[in-house]
Amino acid sequence: MSLRRLSQHIKDQNWFAVVLDFVIVVVGVFLGIQIGNWNTDLALNRKADNLERQLVFEMANEALSFRSFRIYYYDVQANGEAALADLTSINRLSDEDFIIKAFRATQFKKYVYRRYAFDDIVEAGITDRIKDQKLFSEADKFYKLRWQDDAERESRESSFRRLFRETVPLAIQRDAALNCGDPLLGIDSYAAATQFYEPDFSILQYSCSLSVSAEQIKLAALALREVRGLVPALRARMIDMDTTNKAIAFFDERLTPWRMTPEQFEKALKERAAL
Repeated sequence: MSLRRLSQHIKDQNWFAVVLDFVIVVVGVFLGIQIGNWNTDLALNRKADNLERQLVFEMANEALSFRSFRIYYYDVQANGEAALADLTSINRLSDEDFIIKAFRATQFKKYVYRRYAFDDIVEAGITDRIKDQKLFSEADKFYKLRWQDDAERESRESSFRRLFRETVPLAIQRDAALNCGDPLLGIDSYAAATQFYEPDFSILQYSCSLSVSAEQIKLAALALREVRGLVPALRARMIDMDTTNKAIAFFDERLTPWRMTPEQFEKALKERAAL
């Protein structure tokens, strides 16, 4: 309608009306574009707010999971130190305890990331719309440095792990994995999982026993103690774990601000379900 009127005014050489119609058309187009931009901006802000709430929830999960990761590797190192003390005659263990602690010193834990909201924020290009930039910055550092992967790789590739697996009979390795390996903690809620924050909580320090015969254990312990290069390999493993555990402790402390009480977690869970 405005364009037909503008054309008619041009034919009639009504220049004031031409200018007025032109202004109306320009303003209309501008307002249309501006309203579209406002709507897009509001939608992106809502998306950023929703993802930020989810990111808070995920970082609380990361903080809890990483604490269990820290405890696990501290326990692995403690078992390795005990086995090394036996091998160097500082503190002799029973044959069974030696096999168990040496086995646990070979263990590793794979860390599972929970970075869904973080990835969605990055992929949507809305990092600058996150209100809590400290939260996003800490999540970015946590996911980029990936010390968890280094800990797993070093454990898998350690010479001590290889020597143990090459030397100890399969029956005893399987027995140790079944009876003295990673426990099923029976954690079915966040509240139950907060036990990881208790100062004396451990994962791989629980009492256990092997089901194979005493003679099998004796022969396996004797063979393992006589392996050439076992002491240097375990010593190197412990030194590597010093570095690994220091890095893990550093990130565990960095995640402290995102810890939640069970009540806070349940509230965040409900908010996330309502998104």
